[in-house]
Amino acid sequence: GCSMSRDVFRVSCSVNGPHATRNTAGATVQTPHASRLTPHLHAFTLIELMIVVAIMGVVMAVGVPAFVRARHNTGIRKAVTALMEACHEARANAILRGMPMEVVIIAEDGRVEVRPAGAVKQTEAQPGEETSAGPAEPAPAALKASPVRHIPEDVAIELLDVNFINQMEFPEAHVRFYPNGTSDEFTLIFLWNQRQRAKISLEVVTGLAEVDYL
Repeated sequence: GCSMSRDVFRVSCSVNGPHATRNTAGATVQTPHASRLTPHLHAFTLIELMIVVAIMGVVMAVGVPAFVRARHNTGIRKAVTALMEACHEARANAILRGMPMEVVIIAEDGRVEVRPAGAVKQTEAQPGEETSAGPAEPAPAALKASPVRHIPEDVAIELLDVNFINQMEFPEAHVRFYPNGTSDEFTLIFLWNQRQRAKISLEVVTGLAEVDYL
């Protein structure tokens, strides 16, 4: 910095070096220099590095098993997603179209279908002929094609009840959804790898599906 004195006009300046004073005669007088500021470099100590490494080890030990479990549970999560989506679709169509819909679980190949309630395949009658059940009834109004859903082969069904009746021995299980938003009673338990279970059930008053991992 620079300073001025009343008695003798002096200008003193200091620039990171010896303190130089110049008087009016032009002479320069050296004075003790100001202390030079030296930046202090901060480095990590060995203890700090060891603490960081220990924290990273704990995080990896906790996170990696969870990631592995998530990958291994892909099959049962696909099964849950397929059935939950089918239930939501059937409920929405029943309410919007004003007609009962049903979710059909086919045991043979694990397909999950959404179709109008009571829609069955009938043998075509020849012109002028009648089937044993009488004249063929008109088919329900066409619906937008539902996506194909499957239960993965490595996922088994441990329990399947509709309206409190065991459906495990039947080739197909039918779960109905009604235009007023209600549904059949429905409980299903998926089993994967003999240890991981997922329970899907319907709230009969609202027709909404719920899932619990057991």
